[in-house]
Amino acid sequence: MARSLLPPGTPALPRAIAEACANMFDADIPIRDVVSIDNCPEPLLPWLAWEFAVDVYLDSWSVEQKRLAIKNAAEVHRKKGTVAAVRKALAPFGNVTITEWWQTQPPGAPYTFVLDYTPADNNTSGDELRQQIFAAVDRVKPLHAHYQLRSTDDAVAILGLVGSVRVVQLVQLNIT
Repeated sequence: MARSLLPPGTPALPRAIAEACANMFDADIPIRDVVSIDNCPEPLLPWLAWEFAVDVYLDSWSVEQKRLAIKNAAEVHRKKGTVAAVRKALAPFGNVTITEWWQTQPPGAPYTFVLDYTPADNNTSGDELRQQIFAAVDRVKPLHAHYQLRSTDDAVAILGLVGSVRVVQLVQLNIT
């Protein structure tokens, strides 16, 4: 073991530890790439997310979604409790439109908002995805605010269900 800086009379345990750790610093990745969001290798992204204190980070996300969550983390923490923080926190999940209570006609209940959401991908089930979105919003929204989550997938499903019920109802009217 030529790389050891241990003195000649060192006991066996410290020598074994030094030998086991000898190759620890022989990484081929430059440190500047490890701390760069755009250049960080994919296996190290969870550690970078931990360093940037990302509130919601999912292994099921694509690499682009993970990098976006890490990039938005500082701004989310800086603006926590605002609509801008909710928008940034939900950016990796897909397209989100926020309608606050005062933007509706007639105005809704004070301190409420509605999230209209289009999924970015369909890797996760609807219920699991909803729970993840609820967790992300609950971490960054104002504590006094309440919200509803509406998905465009839900709207299509509801329209299909109403259409099919309507057809059945018309058929019954024609028979009698």
